[in-house]
Amino acid sequence: GQSTPPSGSFQSVSVAGGHSCGVTTSGRIECWGWGEYGQSTPPSGSFQSVSVAGSHSCGVTTSGSIECWGSDRDGRTSPPTGSFQSVSAGHWHSCGVTTTGSIECWGADEYGETTPPSGSFQSVSAGDEHSCGVTTSGSIECWGKDDDGQSTPPSGSFQSVSTGRDHSCGVTTSGSIECWGYDGDGRATPPEL
Repeated sequence: GQSTPPSGSFQSVSVAGGHSCGVTTSGRIECWGWGEYGQSTPPSGSFQSVSVAGSHSCGVTTSGSIECWGSDRDGRTSPPTGSFQSVSAGHWHSCGVTTTGSIECWGADEYGETTPPSGSFQSVSAGDEHSCGVTTSGSIECWGKDDDGQSTPPSGSFQSVSTGRDHSCGVTTSGSIECWGYDGDGRATPPEL
């Protein structure tokens, strides 16, 4: 049922391999699709955003706390307390940007993926075993597994970043896309426009 969303009016959506969740215009989270671990059964309450991964999901409430649901293996649904502006659910771990701009991560930490650098960030993307964030000055910093260079971003000024399993991509402030990491099947080679 992952391709059969509920009816209603939504402000945002997040998609993973087997399930999806959206935030309605009234702030409620609706999920659909695979839910073996409860990842498609969100808590009640009012939310500003949602992010889904394979077996868990997380949302930022309108009061700024993070709530997660689904599989709690390695503590991935046990976020820290605090006030957050955004959250990104990764495969084995998740990260959030606090209202003061720091990043906090939780869950599995085999490669240092839950040990972000200090600094001030505007966004974060949690991947499989690495994560990347865009600093308030526009540079990208990554941490965690780097076997294929996925945690070694290019220099430059970026407005957003998205991490995958073995590669990452960012949108520069000029609107182009740069990718780094594993390039099997050309996944780290974006098209030229």
